[in-house]
Amino acid sequence: PPANIPAGITVTCVCDNFNRTTLNPSTIFGQDWITSTSDNTGILPSIVNTNFLRLTNNTNNNAKAATVPSAFPAAGNYISVEFNHYAYNGSGADGIAVTLSDYNVPAVPGSYGGSLGYAQRNDGTPGFAGGWIGVALDEFGNYQNPTEGRQGGPGFLVDSVGVRGSGSGTTGYRWLQGTAANLSPGIDVTGTTRGPGHRYQIVVDARNAGAGTPQTFVAVNRDTTGTGNSYAALISSFDAFARAVTLGFTQAPVPANWQISFTGSTGGSTNIHEIGALRICAQTIVPPSGGVASGFAVIDEAYGTPPIAVQNYLTGRIYTKVAGTPFKLNIAAINNNQIQTGYVLAGSRNVDVKLVDNSDGVCVLNSSQANYCSATCRAKAAVSGGSQTLSFVPANAGQRQSADFTIPGAWSNLVAIVSDGTTTACSTDAFAVRPPRFDTISSTASNAASTGLPAFRAGTDAFSMTVGTATAGYAGAAALPTINPAGVAANAAGWAVGSIAPSTFPAAVASSSTGSTFTYSEVGQFRLLGYDPAVNTSSPRGLYDSTWTTVDQSTTDCIAGSYANTRDTSGTFASNSNFGKYGCLFGLGANSTLFGRFIPDRFTLTSGGVTAACTGTTRNFTYMGQARLGVAYRLEARNGANGITQNYDATRVTVVAPTVVAEDQGA
Repeated sequence: PPANIPAGITVTCVCDNFNRTTLNPSTIFGQDWITSTSDNTGILPSIVNTNFLRLTNNTNNNAKAATVPSAFPAAGNYISVEFNHYAYNGSGADGIAVTLSDYNVPAVPGSYGGSLGYAQRNDGTPGFAGGWIGVALDEFGNYQNPTEGRQGGPGFLVDSVGVRGSGSGTTGYRWLQGTAANLSPGIDVTGTTRGPGHRYQIVVDARNAGAGTPQTFVAVNRDTTGTGNSYAALISSFDAFARAVTLGFTQAPVPANWQISFTGSTGGSTNIHEIGALRICAQTIVPPSGGVASGFAVIDEAYGTPPIAVQNYLTGRIYTKVAGTPFKLNIAAINNNQIQTGYVLAGSRNVDVKLVDNSDGVCVLNSSQANYCSATCRAKAAVSGGSQTLSFVPANAGQRQSADFTIPGAWSNLVAIVSDGTTTACSTDAFAVRPPRFDTISSTASNAASTGLPAFRAGTDAFSMTVGTATAGYAGAAALPTINPAGVAANAAGWAVGSIAPSTFPAAVASSSTGSTFTYSEVGQFRLLGYDPAVNTSSPRGLYDSTWTTVDQSTTDCIAGSYANTRDTSGTFASNSNFGKYGCLFGLGANSTLFGRFIPDRFTLTSGGVTAACTGTTRNFTYMGQARLGVAYRLEARNGANGITQNYDATRVTVVAPTVVAEDQGA
């Protein structure tokens, strides 16, 4: 690579020395250069003399192009184009241009003469098809001249280098930047000897082209020794976007992929135009057959519909899902931490996506670890409803959205595995699919009346409760239905609410959990509150699950404290941190019946005494068996933990007068 590649950038290079007798096939991926023309000469670029690609003969009114057989992803890429340039054996016109254009638009050069095969002409000839930037080596001087339909520029500048921006048809291709006239040494040479052989470097740095405020820097260097070891700046690096704004117009966004072409042009005056010793280095270069992904990224549909910025794919998440509710995923082919926009350049490529159960932790999602997305992980079968094949086509530019996945069951930890048969990758984020609600709750404490059986001593006698969801798959260590004291109600207003112990059910089995050791600390009955999530997403449920979505909670991939079964779509992804998310929790969808009946565990005598029937003697006494035994006492109803039950009084329950038995303790 050239020595002036910025630090920290790794590039690969393709080269063509043209050391053969025919242009095609080339040494670049073994593929063919694409040649085209907008003139009527009937001659296309070719190798006339070994080691040189001839762009034009020294004939009039030429406009030709030779396009490199490669695609260059635009946003995030750094590109350096180096070549030796020859312009000779003519009358001094017009020059060549190096163009970057939209790969999806077939390369056709612009107008002849001073437009140098890139800009348009006022005779109706359009500019370079899909042109984004055109850097021209201008011998005659009209490329920077706002004449003949060209837009912008300082004027007629002989022996100069100029840069024009994006355009379409006869609109745009505006002047951006350029050198002054009369570069020394000049662009071309007189006479029949091939020259001058200066080496040029065109740099297009689009590493920040995908940023919120896009930047793409363009620079032109020249080494008059022809070696590439002594570059001097002709046009210092400038931001094409910012420069366009300064000049009062807008540079088009970068396309998904660029193609690089060399144009040659003559007009009323001529030269032979050739290039040699071509070397193109870039962070990402894609062959015409399409690029190879080093990995795949999978993110939630909440990030939007592709195209989506690569930063979102590299850091994005997959949010909690609700069983039975359709959702989509966004998938991107990744290479060198950029979207492989050239993943498919022609035809289509199938990519399989499967969602697998990772509750056993076999799938390691950290790509820096040696056992990342292991063979054992990749061999897992997709869960029901969790498999699709996506067809990627050129228009997808390396990323596309799936069709709907609908997962009927509950899963506490799912991972997406993506494969095209060559590259397989795991999503870097796991996600849960939770039930919408608990659908059933029953108990052996089934007496809702104030009398009769069954009856359970408060805080002492165990009863069972069974909770279930209609969603299959809710089971295992993560399936822990929990009682929320804030969602427990007594049987009537004004009654104290007791506490239920323990507060957690055993781990569910087959979408159901039964706890058989529950106790209730109060007298009466209780019910567990439930609400329809369609109308109430926040009130505490008497029975809920907060552990099933643990995999998503630490990364805020669901809404904390919420039971919402519909995605939050208020505002935008940028303005609402909960955009596209469901609630983390699920609970009872309706109130339970009253569970009971609970009675005091025991009574405690707190005070009492006997009023003597016989008084006035030296001893006050009462005879055993006396008809009116004067006994006064106070009893408290207590639960198994020796706490006073608040509900055992005559205003709430039918209090039966206790039987008092007097015993002769001295007998």
